[in-house]
Amino acid sequence: MSGVVRHSAAWALAIVLLSPEAVAAVRETDEDDEAGSWLHRLGLGIEGDIELLLEEQSGDTGTELTFDEAGLTLERDGLEGELGLKVETDGETRLRVENAWIAIGGTARVPARLTVGRDVMPFGSYESQLIEDPLTAALGETDDASVTLAFVTESTVLSLSGFTGQSAQDGDVDLILSAERTAGDWCVAVSWSHDLAESVELRELLDERAESGATRAPDAVSALATSITGTRGRATIGAEIVYALGSFPPGTLDERRRRPLAWSTELAARIAPRWTLAARVDGSRELPGLAELRVGACASHELLDWLHGTLDLVRASMPGADPVHLVGLALGIEL
Repeated sequence: MSGVVRHSAAWALAIVLLSPEAVAAVRETDEDDEAGSWLHRLGLGIEGDIELLLEEQSGDTGTELTFDEAGLTLERDGLEGELGLKVETDGETRLRVENAWIAIGGTARVPARLTVGRDVMPFGSYESQLIEDPLTAALGETDDASVTLAFVTESTVLSLSGFTGQSAQDGDVDLILSAERTAGDWCVAVSWSHDLAESVELRELLDERAESGATRAPDAVSALATSITGTRGRATIGAEIVYALGSFPPGTLDERRRRPLAWSTELAARIAPRWTLAARVDGSRELPGLAELRVGACASHELLDWLHGTLDLVRASMPGADPVHLVGLALGIEL
């Protein structure tokens, strides 16, 4: 998709979303609302996770402690925002802004929704009960400062995200398109990314390669992500695949031509009012440094209404190396 077409699509959708009728609808207040003032109807929330990962491979062990997504959320009809921080300690301490965004619209009166700020963009879903992210997230998760324009109803979400990634040239804009449909207890989502090299994992890998003299792919490598989730009674099942539509030429990801793919399947069940068990199998191909196959399980317990704990056990088969064993412990807070 050319830069002209991408810019035209973004401006057209922005004009629809920011028309006087849409803005006036967002400003409307419900005369029958007995809550009173604007501040009285404002919802604030605090959430965060503390994660400890223990890793063993060939007798060598490592530990990583993460304060993940400690954040503050704000919400009322037609307005939502979030600020989240992440602190990692794996030999050195790093602090970064995980997300900082504000959204307007997305209500029954105004189905158009505009989101501005830094957040994970709607390419893939990556939902999991386990602490360790699925390999689909390692391949496709993309977060950056962006603008997302969406049309939201009870059963359908259509969105267009635009951002200037590290691979963009001459002021060009990278795009992500997403469509999600819910029918009963099932949800199907399909999304397209203009450049897979802008995902968090591949961006880090390409940056490391660049330090050793390698160059980024001369052309963008687009990708698709498809997922399906469903609920039956107390059980939830999900499957997802993320795959490149083109190839990275030799000298970019490594010395071979690569066309990455990652997949994940997971089954979770609430076996008691406060207990949930889950099992996941995921894998990847042509993705240097990541597992070819992983098998994991977790147990989650709601210690209090606002506090839950999770225990992970994961075994990962690595290409040309001994398997990696992971043990994860996490405490999550939601107020």
